[in-house]
Order: sequence, then C-alpha cells, then structure tokens
Amino acid sequence: MLCRDKVFPKRSRWVLGTEIRSVALRLLTEVISGNETPVKTRQEFLDRHQHFTKAVGLLGALDANVELARDVLEINADKFDHWTGLWNTADRATKAQLNSDTKRYEAIYGALSLEDKIRDLVILDAPLRSPNPSNNNERNVTTDGALNNNNPNNSNGVVADHEDKD
Repeated sequence: MLCRDKVFPKRSRWVLGTEIRSVALRLLTEVISGNETPVKTRQEFLDRHQHFTKAVGLLGALDANVELARDVLEINADKFDHWTGLWNTADRATKAQLNSDTKRYEAIYGALSLEDKIRDLVILDAPLRSPNPSNNNERNVTTDGALNNNNPNNSNGVVADHEDKD
C-alpha cells in the first residue's frame, strides 16, 4: 500500500512512507520478540515487558505518522479508515498483552519496582535535549540509562526531544 502512487505519491513516499514502514517494522519486531521471550525468571519477565512497552510506544508513533500522512497527502477516507481499524486492533491487542503479562508475572515475580517503571521510560532511547536549540548541547539517555553528554556545561535544563535518533 505504501508503494502505490495513488496513496503515496513519489514526492512524499521517501519521507512519510519510509518512516511509516520503518516504525511498523520496528513495532512488529518488538511484538515478535516479546512473544518469543520465555518467562522463567524475573529478568525474562522484565525483558518481555520491555518489548511490549516499546511496542506500545511505537504504536503511538505509527498513529502520529499515519495522521500526518492523512493530513499532508489527503488520503481518501476509506483508506484512512482501513488503516485506523488495523491500528486500533493492534493497539488493543498489544495493550491487552502488556496488561495480561504484567498481572500474571507480577503475581509470580512481584510488582514492578519504581526502578523498573523508570527503565520503561528510558527504553525508548528518547534523547533529552537542552533548551538551547544547538545540536552541540544535548544529552542522550541510552537504553541502559547511561548519559551520553556532548558539551553538558551549556545545558540549563532538558526537555524531551521529538527526534528519533536510530
């Protein structure tokens, strides 16, 4: 569908179409990885939980990209409704899986700690950027929680960045 000129004209395909495809593939990878993670230890529960948490975040990104495509490319209502239906199904199923897993495995391995919940916020590898718009004044928080600092002396604070650094 992303390769059809009537839906995604060539002039927009490499920007929006490529991003939608990339997010969708990352989403699929996280769901498959989560489903294939056996849970026999607390760490495996945390790993599985992390995959599904990433998937929920990617669903939000996918929704935003499809909305943007609809607005920019004026996608026909039937196509958009079809995509929205697919997205709603995936969103419900992924969130249900995450909630079900959390209840099931918390009963076995104990509730997620505050540290685990903070890790869930960091797993998306969301860059934190200084309010100064210069690219030289940013701090990236990696998935293991480490800071990657570039000229942190100019950082007077941080705000969440909207840019994906993959």
